[in-house]
Amino acid sequence: MDDTTIARQKERIREELLQTEAFTDNPPPRWGKAAERLRRLACYRTAQCILIPPVQAFRQMALNALTDGKRLLLATPRLQNGFYLVDPAAVPPRRRPQAVVAHRSNPFARRVEYGLPRGPRVDLILTPSLAAARDGSRLGDGEGHLDIQAACLAELGWLQKGTRVVTVVAPFQIVPPLPMKSTDVGLHWVLTEEEAIRTGWNRPVQVPLLWPRLDRKTVRRNDVLFYLSGKRRQQKPARSHGNRHRDA
Repeated sequence: MDDTTIARQKERIREELLQTEAFTDNPPPRWGKAAERLRRLACYRTAQCILIPPVQAFRQMALNALTDGKRLLLATPRLQNGFYLVDPAAVPPRRRPQAVVAHRSNPFARRVEYGLPRGPRVDLILTPSLAAARDGSRLGDGEGHLDIQAACLAELGWLQKGTRVVTVVAPFQIVPPLPMKSTDVGLHWVLTEEEAIRTGWNRPVQVPLLWPRLDRKTVRRNDVLFYLSGKRRQQKPARSHGNRHRDA
């Protein structure tokens, strides 16, 4: 089944889920309990750098991570301003709430330069989900935020071989296996306030950047994609010149 067909299926599932009573009538989950479950996972305990999305549900997890001495890589909304890095050693305990905000006004966050020979190495990726399955398949909001983030991190060389992906959902958001496109990122762990689920997804986070599928507006508004597209354009003439040299 091709990605276009799968995308249509996922959109249909998304629309059906959002119309159910579970998504309209349930009270907000107790994210604090899920945050404590995260702390018990081996992939969290050994992680030195964690990617945190700009979502309120992950605020407590970000605070815990700083308390536990882990570096935070903060993703700005739609990566319009790229990534910010927070070093826990530089943050006084009382200032931690201010340090977990992915904004240029955050005095403890420094914007990460992309062309550095040694960038941050992300051990753990936290992500929101509309729905998740025990096999590791996932349904997002349809905007592809996680897929593009992971593809950008891979292109920058910031992912580890053992990087793990964890989502946090309410119990009613756990669903039967979902269709997955070739560019979809799978989940290694699903956390709720009631349990920690190790999924059947064992693949590494390897997501290609499919440039033909990215429109110019998306590239221009995404700071990382804009940088990578410029780097890509610079490399093309070099390859063409090399080919002409070999043909000669």
